[in-house]
Parts: sequence; structure tokens; C-alpha cells
Amino acid sequence: MSKSWKILKITIDKLKASFILGCLFFVLIGAEAYGQLKKAPSWVREVPISDNAYYGVGIVSMKEHSEYRAKARKIALREIVEKIFVSVSSSSSLTTTYTGNDIDYLLDETVSLASSNFLSGHQKVNEWIDKRKDTYYVLFKLDISIYKENRQKYFESFATVIQLMQEEAKDLFKRGEIARSVSKLSQSINKLDKEINRLVEPEYGISLQKSRLTSIYELERQIDQIAFNLERNYEFQADSRQPLVIKNFLVSKETGAALNGLMLNLKVIQGDVFRYSFDHENYEALSIYGLFPQKGVAVIQITAELMLEDKIRALLNPSVKSRLESRPIVIQFLPYTISFNFDKTIEPERLKDNSVLDYFRNITNDLGLREVSPTEASYHIFVSPIGQVRKRQRGYYSGTLSVDITITDMKNEREIFHYTLPQTNVKVDRSEIAWKQAFNRSVNKSDKFLEGFITSLCALHF
Repeated sequence: MSKSWKILKITIDKLKASFILGCLFFVLIGAEAYGQLKKAPSWVREVPISDNAYYGVGIVSMKEHSEYRAKARKIALREIVEKIFVSVSSSSSLTTTYTGNDIDYLLDETVSLASSNFLSGHQKVNEWIDKRKDTYYVLFKLDISIYKENRQKYFESFATVIQLMQEEAKDLFKRGEIARSVSKLSQSINKLDKEINRLVEPEYGISLQKSRLTSIYELERQIDQIAFNLERNYEFQADSRQPLVIKNFLVSKETGAALNGLMLNLKVIQGDVFRYSFDHENYEALSIYGLFPQKGVAVIQITAELMLEDKIRALLNPSVKSRLESRPIVIQFLPYTISFNFDKTIEPERLKDNSVLDYFRNITNDLGLREVSPTEASYHIFVSPIGQVRKRQRGYYSGTLSVDITITDMKNEREIFHYTLPQTNVKVDRSEIAWKQAFNRSVNKSDKFLEGFITSLCALHF
């Protein structure tokens, strides 16, 4: 036998030996794995199935998770919830309600509430560690009888809570606290919606829907009972220096009792409201502090609105309005009383046509002010025109004029307003009309005077 052949034979023999050793190694490893698997509990190979309990197995790598026991427990409980979900959805509409990621979210949320009625009473049956793979196994179970008992207790307790909320809302409405009552009913609807959107058995789902409809119906009934109790006409005495107060204008149609707590606003239809407020946190009264009426009358309207979430408002019957408007309210303006006094230095012939007096009487009448004798007036208006008329060459006359106006509060005998109208100049062919035209031009630029005049009067009523 040649030397090369001997070398080839030796190499082949070594390869055979290595192959045999390799096979023996894998056989030993397999035998060890088989032995390890043979030692594993039966539930590791196959999750138990029972008509009396839900089972779940959690499997976690001990190398990858330091909190492997908690992780495995969560996985096992999720499997139990999945089986409950399948059991419940097979006899309800849940199969069409939840799809894809919605199901995962529902299951994970339920597991996160492991101490809730879904999983309370669950227990760890066994655990096992695959030492070769460093894998942790745990088996949990939940007896179906315990699950059903806990669910029944939970929904009985939940129904009691909702019923108490509904009864409290009715009591609040009777006491006139409409906003708190509506808030309580809205809370009950939200709680019911949240529960309905979870995993719920058909028999409890029907009960929840009935309670939800009861809360919605009571909410609609209460809103429908809100009414305005307002007179058509009110009188505002300007000189009283007290606001016009309208009280208890929201009432229950059933009992006539005053309601409060709604968000209120005022709309001015005619005239103007200088300042107003809805007194107190319960909005029980409207106080009007100043008026600028048109021809002695102001017309207002009050709106009341319930602060509802959009999703709650969408549940209401379209005929039930959460925003209400009162009928128009007419306020008869009993005006500020005034008197006039003119600077005595004015030459009589310049007032013979009463142009100054007529002008001020016209504007004060338009504002709803009433002229009385000086002893009866609340406010005194002193007018002091300062001007001159000069004859020029070629037969024409020039006039220059400025007018000082002072308003005095006669009750306190103090000046509350002073204004000088813009100075004007005119050029005419007759002396008797020069001053009049100068005055007319001056008062035609009196917007600031009127604004300040009204502001000074109304400001006294704050």
C-alpha cells in the first residue's frame, strides 16, 4: 500500500470518528432536551381546557426580562381575558364592535385592571423553569363560577351607583340647582358609555343601555322644564342711583321654583346697556347699571345656556334645546331730571330766537332726559357761550364762538362733567345770524360732548 493511500485512509477514519462523535453529541443533547421536556408539566406542552375554568399560560425568557414573573403573569392573564372575550362575543355584538388594534387595546386595558371584576379571584396554579433555555412558564386559572359571581356583584354595585346619581340629580333639580343636576346626569351617561364600551356580557349590556336611556330621558325632561318668568315691562329710575334688578327669572315649569346655575347673557335689541352684571355665582339676578335708551325705551333679551359636552348634546332629542332665549323685555326709562342755566352775560337779543335753549332741549329729550325746575332736578347743566360779532368792511359780519358746558350733581353739589365745544368762526351779511351760525357749527362737532355727557351720568350708578 502506498504511503499516500495510507494517509488518505487515516484521514477518512478520523472523519468517521468525528462524525460518530458529533452524532453522539447531538443524540446526548437531544436526549437531555427530551429528558428536560419529559420532566415539564403537561400544561407546558398544552394549555388545559375546562368547562369550569379559564386557563392561561405565560412564557418569558429569563435572560431578556429581569421582571420575568410579572411579565409572564400578564401574558397568562391576557390569555384568560381573550378566552372570556371569545365566550362573551360569541353571543353578543362584540365581534363587530372590536376589530384589529381595538381588540388588543381592550384586552390590554382589561389586564391592566387585573384586580377588577374581570380577573378578581384568579390564582396561580403552577410554575416551571426550563433551565436549558432559561425560560419561565407560569399557569393561571380563573374559575368560571367565581368570574360570574364577581361580575354579578360588580354590576349590582354599578347599577346602585348610577341609580344614586340619577336620584341625586332629581333632588338637585327640585332644589333649583339645575347646572349641578345636569352635570350629575352627564356624568352618569359618561360612566355608562365607558362601561358599555368595555367587555360586557349581553345580559348586563341590556341593563346598562336601559340605565343610559333613563339618564338621557331625565336630562331631556329637566331641560324641557326650564322656563323664563319675566314681566314684559320694567321701569328703570335713572335718578335713584340704584341698578334695575331682575330676580329669579328662570323657573321650573312644574313647581315654579327658581332655577340657577346656567350661563346667562344679555342681548340688547333696542337702545344700549351701559353696564350690567349677573349677580353672584348662581346667576340669580340681572343688575342693569346704566341705560342709553332710544326714545325713552330699551328692549333687551336674556339667553340661558347649559354647559354640555358636545357628545352629550348630540344625544338629546333635536326638539330639546340647551340654549334658551327669553321673550323681549321692554324697559321704560324714567329719565335723569335736569335743569338748564345760561350765562347771564349773553346779550338778550342773541337768545331771542332761543337757538341755544332749543338745541340743548332737543338733544336732552332725544337722550331721554327730562327737564324740570332747578329745585327738582338731579343734575344742573350750565351753558356759557363766549363769542363776539364784528362788523367788517363791505357790509359783512364775522362771528367767533366757543361754548363751555358744566354739569353739576345737585345731590352732592359737585361738578361731574365739564366740556368746551370747538371754537368756530363764521362770515355772514347779517349781524343777528352770525352768532347763531357760529353756535350751530360748534354744536355740530359735539360727538365727544355727548359721549362724555352720557358716560358721566351713567358712571354715577356703578
